[in-house]
Amino acid sequence: MEKIDFCKAEKVKGEENQMEEKKTNQQSRVAESEIIIDSVQPYRENYQMRMLKNNRIPGLLRVSGCGMEGASRYYYHTGHAQSLETYYKNKDIRAEEILKLTRQFLSVMEKMKDYMLEPNYLMLSEKYIFEKNENYFFCFFPENEKT
Repeated sequence: MEKIDFCKAEKVKGEENQMEEKKTNQQSRVAESEIIIDSVQPYRENYQMRMLKNNRIPGLLRVSGCGMEGASRYYYHTGHAQSLETYYKNKDIRAEEILKLTRQFLSVMEKMKDYMLEPNYLMLSEKYIFEKNENYFFCFFPENEKT
């Protein structure tokens, strides 16, 4: 089976396994880092994706997406922020940090209302919440309605 490299339209020989429902990897470019989430769902340029592409929403990572051969790929621009999974790998989270995270999460939820974005699309795993300079940033995954 051949795997298609998204958004470049070139074929890459790959593993025999099919793409998982969501597959995540991280890449670093010269200007900034990004996290990539692949999905087997067809890409849809819906209202929420257009809102995310055309606006800088405080507390949400910038995202772009594309599709090819019935699947989707989403690029989240992390700006060299660290995921909470990495940030807290070798240290404990303090109560003050939990309170700050909670306050910022609630603030993001309020801001999302201004853009009519569905809160169920936020990914609340430590892999998808990023910290930089004591600010937290969240991934909005447009196919995440079930979680």
